[in-house]
Amino acid sequence: MDFLARIAALIFPWPLRALIAKPLSVQYRSMSDAQHEVARWAYAYGKPHGFGETMRAIAWQESSFGADQDNPKDKHGGSYGIFGNGAKVVARRFRKEFPVGINEESRLRLVIFRLKSDREFAAKACLAELRYWYREHGEIWSRIWASYNAGWEWDSSDGRRYARQIKEKIKFLRTV
Repeated sequence: MDFLARIAALIFPWPLRALIAKPLSVQYRSMSDAQHEVARWAYAYGKPHGFGETMRAIAWQESSFGADQDNPKDKHGGSYGIFGNGAKVVARRFRKEFPVGINEESRLRLVIFRLKSDREFAAKACLAELRYWYREHGEIWSRIWASYNAGWEWDSSDGRRYARQIKEKIKFLRTV
């Protein structure tokens, strides 16, 4: 994020910051080859399951295709990895993949490590979360996307904003 964008984020409320943000086309063109490779990989991973476009857009939204994989301040125990998976949610959902008998803090550290270092695991966790919300909401994609970010509070302003951002990214990515 450049200097002016950081200042705008501090000074202006969200709707005004959105007017200052770089257009999606500028953001996308300025990405590295490695980021574009992550975009292709996320799409290919999700496509056989019907979530290709969604997983690619989430990877962009959550980590700028892997460039920023840490969000420890997320209200759900931090979100990490390419898909911004919630560490606590993943720890619960995949508890059988982690050693029994370790304390919660150690388990979360292991989950965070796997989310950041193993993109297959992060994609598996993203896909599990998307499938869960697909079963809950059917084909109402805006609710699925909002729930990926806000859980059962999908109708909150944060959830609706997240769904709009994913929709915008999917629409843009269809053109490139």
